[in-house]
Parts: sequence; structure tokens; C-alpha cells
Amino acid sequence: MKILKLNIKNINSLKGEQTIDFEKYFQNSLFLITGETGSGKTTIFDAICIALYNQTPRLKDTKEVLTKRTTDGYIELIYEVNGEIYKNSWFVKRSRNKIDGKIQDTKMELAIQKNGKFEILSTKKTEVLKKTAEIIKLNFGQFRKSVLLAQGDFNAFLNANSNERADILEKMTGTKIYAEIGKKTFELYKQKKNEIEQLKAQIEIIPIIKEEELQNRKIELKELENRVNLVVQTISEIENKIKILDKKEGLEKEIESFKNSILKTENNIKILENNKNTQQKRVLEYKDKMEQFLKEFQQKMEFFNKIEKIDTKITIFENRKKEILKRIQ
Repeated sequence: MKILKLNIKNINSLKGEQTIDFEKYFQNSLFLITGETGSGKTTIFDAICIALYNQTPRLKDTKEVLTKRTTDGYIELIYEVNGEIYKNSWFVKRSRNKIDGKIQDTKMELAIQKNGKFEILSTKKTEVLKKTAEIIKLNFGQFRKSVLLAQGDFNAFLNANSNERADILEKMTGTKIYAEIGKKTFELYKQKKNEIEQLKAQIEIIPIIKEEELQNRKIELKELENRVNLVVQTISEIENKIKILDKKEGLEKEIESFKNSILKTENNIKILENNKNTQQKRVLEYKDKMEQFLKEFQQKMEFFNKIEKIDTKITIFENRKKEILKRIQ
């Protein structure tokens, strides 16, 4: 990160609009900000922190930086990260633009330079703070410990003796955790070393078996394996027999079921045969009735034919009668 320019207005003792162009000093590797007490040196660093993180190491409320008896103020910080130029802006003002008005809530803005002009990335304070930390790759705590050392911390470091400086550096840089890690690592190493020593002692206690005894043990182990194999084989045979018995029981049940089915079938056949005999008797009866009906039908047909003949004769007679009547007339 390279700070290029700082524009401020009515911030602490720096009343009015002020501009610090840091690019003028980047030709040298080191430069110094000096001045009398109260001249505004700390204000410059406060302004940088406020523009980036809306907080400073020494102030609880950033609104306190507004110069007394002024209506409004702002901070604009222009900086470069990885070849990109950004601008963080911070604004504060009093209600009704009166010098004795209550200070309103602050506002922030983040912009990036494109084609010589700044394009706004965000105007939401929480989003600006989040994106700024992502761009710089440092949060406020890391920034103040690695980039901006508070004056009190630095003075304490300069005035401390050689035994105290390590503690101060740990507090300033947050490296105390590494000392704790080293301490825990040593304790763990010591614990594991003791465990290894105990294991070595146990190994020494274990008796060493002679070669002859080892061979005897191997023979015994082989005999045990053979016995186990025999037992396993016997168990397998017993399981097969049990399976056969289970199958036999199943077959017996199936045979019994088939027997019952055969008996039922035989009963049904008998019933059908009885029904057949009954049906045959009925068929004979129906045949007799049918023959009788046919005889009656033939008789009735003969009678009907006779009636038809008579009816025909009557018709002929009627026609002749009509003709005779016509002739008589």
C-alpha cells in the first residue's frame, strides 16, 4: 500500500481545507513528519485511520475530530494497492449547518480510479469498511500493529530496557501468541519424550524368546491352526446337514399340501360326477317334453292350416257374393 495524497477539512487543529501530497516525497526511501506539539502531526495519522477504518487508536468516537466552531468536515485519502488507485472519503457535519449544532452520524465512500476519474464502489459504511480491509489485506488491529504504532507504545519501547522491549513488542505486534505456541510445543515435546522413555523401559522388560522355543511355539501354533480348521470344517458340515433337514421339512410340508389338494380335487370330481348324472336325467326329461311339445305344435299347425283354407274359401265366397250383387243391381 502506498499513500499518495491526503485532503482534509476542519479536522482537529487543522482548520479549513488542507492537502498533503505524499507523492512529492516518494523519491526518497524515508521521510519525516515534524512539528511542534499541537501542530497537527497526530491528526494526520488519525485522518488516515479514520478514512480507512472509521476509528483511531486514541479516540473512542471519530466525530470528536471535527474542529470546534465549524459546521462540517471531511477526509479524503488517495492510495495505491497493486497498481490500482483508490480513494476513501469520510464526511461529518453538524445539524442545520450551525457551528453549535449537534454532530450528525458520519458517512463513508469508496472509489476506484478508472481512465483518470474516480468511480464509486460503495457508499454504505459497513461495505466500505469490509472492501477496504480486503483491498489492503489488513484489518484495523493488524494495521495499527504493523503499520501505525501509537505514540505511547513507541515511547515506551524507546525508553524500556532490553528485558522489557520483548514484552512491549509482543503487545504492539500481537506476537505473544507465538510465545504461547512455543511454550505449548515444548510441553508437548517433553510429554512425548517421557512417553517414549516409558515405552523403551517396557520393551526392555519384555523377555527374549530363544530360537528353539520359538520353533516349538510355531509348531504348537500350526497344530492349533489345524484343529481350528477341522472345527471349522465340522461346523460347515453340520450347517449343510441343518440346511438339508430344513429343506426336508419344507418338502414334507409341500407334500402334505399336495395331498390335501388331491383330496379336495377328488371330492370336487365326485361332486361333478353326481352333478353330471343329475344333469343327464334332466336332459332326458327335457327331451320327452320337447317331443311332446313338437307333437302338439304339429297338431296346432294342421288346425291352423285348415283354418287358413277355410278363411281363403270365405274370402272367395265374399268376392263372388259382391259380384252377384253387382249383377243383380
